Amino acid sequence: MTTENMYPVDSTYHACCNAIGQHARNCKTCVPLPPGAIADIWEGDSDSPYRIVSTPNYAVTDHELLAWADAEQRIDGSLGNARVRIDIEWSGAGLNSDQCRELSSHLLELAVVLDKWTGAR
Repeated sequence: MTTENMYPVDSTYHACCNAIGQHARNCKTCVPLPPGAIADIWEGDSDSPYRIVSTPNYAVTDHELLAWADAEQRIDGSLGNARVRIDIEWSGAGLNSDQCRELSSHLLELAVVLDKWTGAR
C-alpha cells in the first residue's frame, strides 16, 4: 500500500523576506527589472514601495546633453510615470545639425525602450 501526501507543504525558507513556502507579497528581491534597465534603491513606505528604473545615459558627441528613459517600478512589477528625459548643462552652445540628428536617433531609440517597458505597440 502506498500513501500519498494529500497536503504537500513547501517549506523553502526565503531569507530575503523572512518567508516560508513562497516569497512574501512585499519581497523586493523578486521584482524583475524591465529589459535593459538599471535600478535605484527602493523608496516609499512599506505599503507602497517603488524604485526608479532607468536606461543608461545617451550622450551627444561634443556636447553636455544627456538623454535617458526612466520609470517608477512598483512592488508588483508594474511601471508608472515612464518617460524620456533630457538634461542639458547650460553652456551657451546649441546643437549643430549632426548633433541634432544624433539626439533624434537617441530619442527614437528611447521611445522604443519605453514601448517595450510599457507594452505599447
